[in-house]
Amino acid sequence: MKNFYLIFFLFSFFACKEDFAFKKETFYLLPNTRNWKVDTKKYEKMSFESSTNENIMLDLAYNREEFSPSKTTVAGIPTKIAKYERITQTFNGLGNSFSITMDGFDEPLGNMVSVHLNNIGFSLKFSNFELFNVSNNNQSFTNPNYSGVNSSKIQSIVKFESDFKVNEKVFPQVLVFELKDGKIEDLEVDKIILAPLVGLVYFKTQSGVEYWRVNI
Repeated sequence: MKNFYLIFFLFSFFACKEDFAFKKETFYLLPNTRNWKVDTKKYEKMSFESSTNENIMLDLAYNREEFSPSKTTVAGIPTKIAKYERITQTFNGLGNSFSITMDGFDEPLGNMVSVHLNNIGFSLKFSNFELFNVSNNNQSFTNPNYSGVNSSKIQSIVKFESDFKVNEKVFPQVLVFELKDGKIEDLEVDKIILAPLVGLVYFKTQSGVEYWRVNI
């Protein structure tokens, strides 16, 4: 009986420790996901000029790499600790904000890239290149393949485009997002284009005003 109490005490002691679990896993970002991280050594600022001669400057406000822990317990006993690699970058300007987050989840999600520009956002599941969700001015559109809800298919479009030219510089590959879900007002962004390591290089409003990256 003494041995039983000793074993119970030792088990309870280690179970209370924050990092105790029977199984530990770490999920890292894949190289093709990490490639969308903005090289902030070169680009602490993003400057744009519009087709209406408006200038916009976005400054680096947040840049963090971390591992977000998640613990699974059964009957109060920690059975699994998972750590997910995450990179978050945010650039802010007067009335404008751009952010990109890369997450190294486990399956069925896998690696995810989430992008927000002002009130528009989307998350892309990289393993099968499919939109996970889309947000449009507090409206949320979820993919029924992953959400488990009886919702309609996301109408927005995401694709790769080759040889995209911005101010005389040609990018061999860019990521293009076109907003098709929800009501879109004239001044709202309906197209976003990203380049690896550079970040946001182009966006367009519903009314047709285009914004081109200058400092590239």
